[in-house]
Amino acid sequence: MLSRDRACLLLREQANTCSTFGSPLYGDVLERAAREVEGGGNLFFDLIAEHDAPSSRSGALALRLMAAVHRLVLTGQAPTLSPHYPSVGGFQPNTWPAFERVVTDQRDLLVPLIALPCQTNEVGRAAALAFGFIEIASATGRPLRLLEVGASAGLNLRFDQYRYGGGGASWGDQESPVDLVGLWKEAPPVLTDVRVVERRGCDPRPVDPTTAEGRLSLEASIWADQTERFARLRG
Repeated sequence: MLSRDRACLLLREQANTCSTFGSPLYGDVLERAAREVEGGGNLFFDLIAEHDAPSSRSGALALRLMAAVHRLVLTGQAPTLSPHYPSVGGFQPNTWPAFERVVTDQRDLLVPLIALPCQTNEVGRAAALAFGFIEIASATGRPLRLLEVGASAGLNLRFDQYRYGGGGASWGDQESPVDLVGLWKEAPPVLTDVRVVERRGCDPRPVDPTTAEGRLSLEASIWADQTERFARLRG
């Protein structure tokens, strides 16, 4: 079981990470949750204390809390919070009071959701992966066999189905709904076709993105104010 100090540390570390990497909404909410725990409050401490795990971030516990709340927003079970969440078209500031109220009122729904693993599949990473795959294909003239550990929903195994661009170059399917244009600061030294002859992923709890539950698991794990990431994932 988490100590109060460790719970506060996990929430604050993730708050800093979210703020640094472009999610002011999550950064603010998690910092306020950390202060609530630090001040002796039990709303958030009781919710996460039993979920400790033997890792530096306790199995992404802070993100699992945020994904659990986000899932309620996405499924219409937190209507008072939706106006603050850009992932569902919200834009109102001062999210904390509504967030705190949802955690208070929906505790019974949140407890089992926080136990779910954090399932992300950031297709934006394919922009970096494609650089290496194009280089390998160019250097060897051979097709690729893709084997991914921790594949989640396996979306990065389909990197050759996406649209890329930047540095004066473009590559991939120009009609793809997954738009990664602008994520390359420079073009690859050589642009060449890449032929994939095998794709395999392994994951202890793979996600099926062709199901409603699979899509919801992935979407809930995206930071709610990062709408570009949301658009890429849905594409």
